Amino acid sequence: MPLEQTGHPKPHCCWQGKKENGSMPHSANSPPTWHVYPSHQQMSQQLAAQLAGELQNAIAKRGTAVMAVSGGSTPADLYRILSTKELDWSKVSIVLIDERWVDLGEAGSNQDFIQSTLLRGRAAAAKFVGLKTDSANPYLALHKVRRRIAKIPLPFDVCVFGLGSDGHTASWFPHANGLSAALRPAGPLVHAIKALPSEVTGPFTERITLGLAAFTNAHNLHLMFTGQQKQQTWQQALADGPIADMPVRALIANTRKTLQVHWAP
Repeated sequence: MPLEQTGHPKPHCCWQGKKENGSMPHSANSPPTWHVYPSHQQMSQQLAAQLAGELQNAIAKRGTAVMAVSGGSTPADLYRILSTKELDWSKVSIVLIDERWVDLGEAGSNQDFIQSTLLRGRAAAAKFVGLKTDSANPYLALHKVRRRIAKIPLPFDVCVFGLGSDGHTASWFPHANGLSAALRPAGPLVHAIKALPSEVTGPFTERITLGLAAFTNAHNLHLMFTGQQKQQTWQQALADGPIADMPVRALIANTRKTLQVHWAP
């Protein structure tokens, strides 16, 4: 079990629209649950067991399971461990939450990352749904990718998000071109993003991402991060302020199920 499992100070939850200043409305419903682990490895092991159970429950209930996953270095061990779990992976669909606009095989590809860490061993039998196309940019790819995502039997049963030191999750970057549309709680599920260049984005400013509307009815939402800097980022996100400054606030505010937050030093 985690060392600690308590709620943070109540964040803004349950979408009611933005205030006039673009911040989140105050609400005390379903605050995120905070899980602390002694190490990254133990977090990965315990969370993998939890995710496997959630996928198995979904398969038992509706004959299939749909999991949304993020890239980044933090979940690598989680995915490797999860890929060894015994369940009927042929009934699982794994969907990328976001993608850098790079080709498969190039640096920065989330699809490459997922294929090398999760879609292996037992989990190689899962169906994978990526977001990249051969279009020149993500804006030109939107129609095709939206049709691709429309075929997925939503809602998501399991979602794994990361947290950037700038307060982004998915490819919802602060003040990015396309951010406002991506954070609408209803509407298209897929959006093109042009992020402002920063140390966090690196050279990868063109992105394609699932929007907030894809997750409002998701069953199990997990946000995973490590280190003191990210913990401070999370605390800042819980404070009142414009969503565009720290877009993870939209995820906190607009999910109907409790957001499970997992942290290790």
